[in-house]
Amino acid sequence: MINELLPRLLQDSDFDREMTNLGLKAYHGAQQRAGLKWRNGRWPCMYPGCQHKAIGSHTLQKSNSLEAIAEGPRPGAGVVVTPKFDPAFGDRIDTNLSFEKASIFPGFCGDHDRELFKHLESTSGTPDPRALVLQCCRTFSRERRVHNHAHETSKAGYDAMVHDQHVAIGRRLEGLAGKPLTAIAGFRTAERFQYDANELRRIRHGASAQWEFVKSFEELAPSVDDFYRDSTARFPQMFIKTWAVSTCLDFALSGADDIGLSFAPIPIFYFVMPRSGVSLLAVFSHIDDEAILAALLQQKGLYDLKPGQTGAGLFRFFEQLMINRTNHWFLRLSAWERLLDDDKKRLADEVNIHERPVIGDGTPIFAIPEGLEVTRNAVWRPSPLK
Repeated sequence: MINELLPRLLQDSDFDREMTNLGLKAYHGAQQRAGLKWRNGRWPCMYPGCQHKAIGSHTLQKSNSLEAIAEGPRPGAGVVVTPKFDPAFGDRIDTNLSFEKASIFPGFCGDHDRELFKHLESTSGTPDPRALVLQCCRTFSRERRVHNHAHETSKAGYDAMVHDQHVAIGRRLEGLAGKPLTAIAGFRTAERFQYDANELRRIRHGASAQWEFVKSFEELAPSVDDFYRDSTARFPQMFIKTWAVSTCLDFALSGADDIGLSFAPIPIFYFVMPRSGVSLLAVFSHIDDEAILAALLQQKGLYDLKPGQTGAGLFRFFEQLMINRTNHWFLRLSAWERLLDDDKKRLADEVNIHERPVIGDGTPIFAIPEGLEVTRNAVWRPSPLK
C-alpha cells in the first residue's frame, strides 16, 4: 500500500509548498535562536580551563583600527557600516553601528581579555611581532567559536526540518490511507523521505563538509591554547604572511576560509587593520600548510611584493575577501555613501551568497586609494617572542 500512497502524495499540489515552508520555518527558527545565543548566551571564556563567563571581546582593535574608520558628529561617537544578521532575511547592511560595539564576539572573560591582549591594545602604528601574533590568535579564536556555533546552528535546523517534515508526511499518509501509519502495509520510517533523497543528500553533504572544516581548526588550536597559557615560552604553530600599505584603508575585516577540499580542508585566516596613515593586512595558516598558502599568494602575485611597489593587487585581494567571503567587515560611512546604488545592492546581496572561491577573481567595487604602496612585506614562523 505504501508504494501506492507515495505517488499520490507527490501529486498533491500543497505538498511541496508545505515541505518548503517547514524547511524555511526550521531554518529561520534555528537562526533566530542562534542569534540570541550568540548575543545573550552564557559562553565560557576561551582561555584553557577558565569557566568564567565570556564578555564581548573585540576581534579587531577598537581604539586603533575600528575608531580609525569610524565617522560621526564628534570624537568617540563614530559609526561604521557592517552586515547585520536578520533571521528572516539573512544579513542586511547596517549603516549606523557604533565602532565601540563593532567586531565583538563572546570570547574571553574580562580578566583574560585584558591580560592576554594588553600588549596588542597598547600598540599603535605597525604592530611588532608579539602584537601581530596576538591579533592572529584573537582572529583564530573568534573564527573557531563562530564556525563551531554555525555548525551547531545548521545541525539544529536540519534536525528540526527532518522532524517536522516527518510528522507532516506521516499525517498526510494517514489521511490518504484512512488508517494509522503502523497499519499501512509496507510502511517503514525511512521510506517517508524517498521523495526527497537528493535534497537530503545535498544537505547532509553540506553539513559534513562544514563539520570537516570546523574540525580542521583543531590542528592549530592546541598551540594557540599553549600560547595563551604562557606567551613567554610558547608560541603558536602559525605561518603568517603580512604586509603594510601606505594608507589607512576604508575597511577593516577578519575571517577564515578553506583552500583545500571538502573532505580535506585547509583553513586559512586573515584580517585587515587600518590605522592612522597605515594599514596592516595579514593571512595565516598552520605552519604545515605554509607551502600551500604561499603558492596561493604567489599565484596572486602578492608573496614577493617589495616596499615601494603598488599595493593595488593586495587591495583587490582583500576587497574580494570582503565582498565574496567574510561577513565580518566594517566600512567607513563616507566610503559607503560614495558607492553607486548598484554597487550598494551588490555588496548587500553578496553578504548572503559566498559562492565565489577564495582563489578566484571578482568584479571590484571600491576605487584603489591613490598612491597606495607597499611599505612592508614580512613573514613570521614559530619562534620565541620578546
